Amino acid sequence: MALPEEGEALASWVDRLAADHTVPPGVIGQALGLQARTTIGAEFHPVFYGIVPTPITLAHIRQTTGIRPAEVTAMHLSRYAGTALDLSGIYLADERSVNAVNRQGWALLSASRACPSCLAESGGVWQLAWRLGAVAVCPVHRVRLVEICPRCGIRLQQGLRSRPRGLSKRFRTDPVLCGNFHAGTRCP
Repeated sequence: MALPEEGEALASWVDRLAADHTVPPGVIGQALGLQARTTIGAEFHPVFYGIVPTPITLAHIRQTTGIRPAEVTAMHLSRYAGTALDLSGIYLADERSVNAVNRQGWALLSASRACPSCLAESGGVWQLAWRLGAVAVCPVHRVRLVEICPRCGIRLQQGLRSRPRGLSKRFRTDPVLCGNFHAGTRCP
């Protein structure tokens, strides 16, 4: 099993595990025991995905992988709470509480920026810090991070222009590629 890399986002780790096991990321999300609001058709919708880990998610990942809760928490934006990010308005009992944080613009809650060179070198490890609004330049390559796929024009890691997608239980992903749905196909 691929262990999380230092600074890696939860969604990145799930996508890499899915690629390693040649299954869709929704299958991995369920196997890890991520707390989900529902499974709708071919999508798995974890709660507070990559933002704040729930106690259920922490316990299930510990049980299925042996990874400590502190390591799982480090893959969530809550890692930056009280520093670059104010998450004080999030209540684990109410998923809608994320909307107040989303309006602040300090973090990309359903998307990510990326450094194409870092992705190529790491085999698809997406850094959690790329989701912070204040981070616009790669500290390693000293280039501006990409937020929009140059091919399909959709924000990276979002899926559709109108709403974030859940984790697919039908389609596999490649952590290095865009993979957004566009014109009825996945963006290569």
